[in-house]
Amino acid sequence: MSKVVQNNQLKTIIDKVPNVRFDMIDIDNHKNEYTYDIEEQHIYGSSRLGVQKPAMQLSNIAGRMVAQKTAINKVGDKRYELSNHLGNVLEVITDKKIRDKENITTFIADVVAYNDYYPFGMLVPNRNYQSPEYRYGFQGQEKDDEIKGEGNSYDFGARMLDVRIGRWFRSDPSEYTYPMYSTYSYVNNNPLVYIDPDGKKFINPYKVKFNKAKQNLQNVNSQYQKLLEANNGNLKASEVKKFRKNQLRNAQKGFDKVDKNYRRVERYLYTLKTVLPVEYNYFETLVDSKENEVKINIFIDSKSEGAELGDGSMRAQTLLKGAFSNPIYDSKKKLIDYKVTGVRRNNIDIILYEKTLSALGNELGDIKYYFKNVTNKKTYDYFVESANGANKAYSDSKGSGVFSFEYEDFVRKAYKEFRKNSSLDNDEFNRVEETISIPSPEPIKEK
Repeated sequence: MSKVVQNNQLKTIIDKVPNVRFDMIDIDNHKNEYTYDIEEQHIYGSSRLGVQKPAMQLSNIAGRMVAQKTAINKVGDKRYELSNHLGNVLEVITDKKIRDKENITTFIADVVAYNDYYPFGMLVPNRNYQSPEYRYGFQGQEKDDEIKGEGNSYDFGARMLDVRIGRWFRSDPSEYTYPMYSTYSYVNNNPLVYIDPDGKKFINPYKVKFNKAKQNLQNVNSQYQKLLEANNGNLKASEVKKFRKNQLRNAQKGFDKVDKNYRRVERYLYTLKTVLPVEYNYFETLVDSKENEVKINIFIDSKSEGAELGDGSMRAQTLLKGAFSNPIYDSKKKLIDYKVTGVRRNNIDIILYEKTLSALGNELGDIKYYFKNVTNKKTYDYFVESANGANKAYSDSKGSGVFSFEYEDFVRKAYKEFRKNSSLDNDEFNRVEETISIPSPEPIKEK
């Protein structure tokens, strides 16, 4: 936030300042002097961990920021969030330790807030306590209790969410990307699998889960090794056995669960590269009209069976958002045309419900159709219409729907032909997934 004085009038300019909220508390009579009170500062790791109150003042004197008083950090000024895998803040504790009155050798946490949520974020009655000085909750978003009462409304940045009904206050700014879904529904009515970081699009947090599970396993393994060394390598020591049975086993289970999907995606990519190397290279080196690399992410949805569309159960879906330039308007300022340059953020997500190479091939067909045929508003609108199974254009021979099924058939036949002519053993092929086992690296031979 910055302030400028022109013609003896104060004008406010708000800039995006990360982690710090400034509240102006005083303006001197001098034109270029003013003071800020740093009321709170976010604590960050890979994401926001909590908030601290530094009790610090800064003044701008003749264009220079000068500290009016030294920041004082008191025990209890920090607030740490304890969240689940979706980012929902379940408890908030301070950095203050409270001695247990019943057992003076132990301490208990200073809890300033705790929450239990229904799936869409509504607070469970009699299972929550909200401190007025902490305003974050469901999915780590900021509460707005002034609109609909305590814990009923959240500000996601792009939109406001009413957690009692799981609906947004306004339409999705990316609604044209998901024509088959209600523009007001929250994460396609699937809050146990998806999250929405900013109210613009929902994502599958598969990569985040994998990285966290991997890091957690490494940390727990390191702790186990230190504990083992402290016990002189005695595997039967009680604390070693207890740690191995609980923390180590749970960390391994969590990693194995995520690693299963990671390896499955690796098999899809290896198989595509093996049976159709030219097609694999096409997607591997895919660029838009500005020569920007396009990244394709493949996610496995282990629980859902897909949303129901006009043609039955969805086997997979591709999430992409068009990138446009050179808009053309008519005399009434209505958008009549634009140039399609690629996809927003150079990023495309494929979510597989049916775990087969054929289903992946169908989605890759959509992507190839898009980059081969979509160049302007007319072709983009036709792509969206022909990709939706509920529309008549879905069966149009020139549309994306038919093209994607033809491409799926092309991929399936290539896999069957490779399997038929390959010298690999039958157990190297997974006929359900339509994949090939990834060979283990050969051991290095000693000279």
